[in-house]
Amino acid sequence: MSKDVDPIYREVGQRIRKWRKVAGWTQHELAEQIDMLRSTLANIESGRQRTSLHLLQRIADVLGLGVADLLPTGRAIPEIQYPKRPDLEAEVRELKAQLTKAHGDLAALRRRVIRAVRDQPELESNTDALHTV
Repeated sequence: MSKDVDPIYREVGQRIRKWRKVAGWTQHELAEQIDMLRSTLANIESGRQRTSLHLLQRIADVLGLGVADLLPTGRAIPEIQYPKRPDLEAEVRELKAQLTKAHGDLAALRRRVIRAVRDQPELESNTDALHTV
């Protein structure tokens, strides 16, 4: 297969071909149902021709599928260079530590405010509101 073929469109074409064959249809029969030339469908199935979203929707409808069934998911295309992800475990640990510290800081601040209000009798009636924070 040509290196000029975009791997995403090649994968979409392979999925169209797979579902067409599962339905037991020839290229000619499917092309006729979606009002296109058989050669156009052949080019789409090989990935040589890009398909529009409205045409992809028509193909999915005729095959009794959703458009998502024709689209690649996850890491289905190995040639595409996906961005490297940082060490997620380390990032999660760091975020948990920050959250724990922030929670502790908030609890300490809340205790300080309650003590300050209790030290001033004229504000003591407001402490009930602080317990809901």
